[in-house]
Amino acid sequence: GSVTNNNVLFAGLQSSTAQQIGVDPALLVAANTSGGVMGKIVSPQSIAVAVSAVNQAGQESKVTSITIKYSLFLLVLLCIWTYVLSLILG
Repeated sequence: GSVTNNNVLFAGLQSSTAQQIGVDPALLVAANTSGGVMGKIVSPQSIAVAVSAVNQAGQESKVTSITIKYSLFLLVLLCIWTYVLSLILG
């Protein structure tokens, strides 16, 4: 998927940048991967496939509003967890 492609194309750059700014490269790449997965949760294509799979066509806006809430919660959790890990690993 798009997250995998992003990792293939940019993981080396992210790792190099992390070393230059004094951050653990694995943490930076992992945080970026996690963020990409959270973006996938609210992608219109994923939502369209999901509502079609459960015979709920026409409910895309309802599903989107629900998934945005989960995605924002997970984003905050990821930011806090990445910060904590950066303190431990830094």
